[in-house]
Amino acid sequence: MYFKSITVQTKQYVRIPTVFKHIGAKSTLVNQARSDGIDSLYFYMQSKRLKGDNPHATIETNFGVYREHYIDKAYNKLNSDFFWGYTTSSNNFVLIIFTVPQNVTKVVFDSGFIADENNVFKPLNISSNLKRRDYIIKWSLDYSNELVSKGTSSTCEVFRHLQEYIGGPIQVEDVLKKTNGHVNCLRLYIASQVNWIFIREIGVYVTS
Repeated sequence: MYFKSITVQTKQYVRIPTVFKHIGAKSTLVNQARSDGIDSLYFYMQSKRLKGDNPHATIETNFGVYREHYIDKAYNKLNSDFFWGYTTSSNNFVLIIFTVPQNVTKVVFDSGFIADENNVFKPLNISSNLKRRDYIIKWSLDYSNELVSKGTSSTCEVFRHLQEYIGGPIQVEDVLKKTNGHVNCLRLYIASQVNWIFIREIGVYVTS
């Protein structure tokens, strides 16, 4: 009662709080979905699609890491994270060191994401006239059959060339024919990258 008098209220007001509900790109509520076209950046970025075999390996890179989006998260097909980094030199790389030699058949690096003119993030399967950002521009993929120990860790030496391209997607087929099997390491050289790089997923396919 005292509070009403000091706020010059003549009667008691009762407020009923709003019931909050979450409506995302998909909802458990009937007929509820976002229609404004603005979807969460992470909703689409965290969707793994390649279904690679991705045998056990150590993943290394000399890219800088943005907000704990480490390179191994793009290779780990069991999580929903990705790699987001920035250039640290003119010749950055991603190195995959297999725990045991592998008969690799195909290698795919899914890079970049789509944004419209207002930098609203979109899924990759919509209109291609939208802006693709932070994708790998110029690359070269190499392999090595020679694993050497250095202290408590291992690395590869004597790399051989597999394929290179400028401005195209990274999908290298018929790797087994080019390597004769038993690959210890794969190395992706990335040259002339401008500032940022985004790798949604790495897919390595192998056979017995």
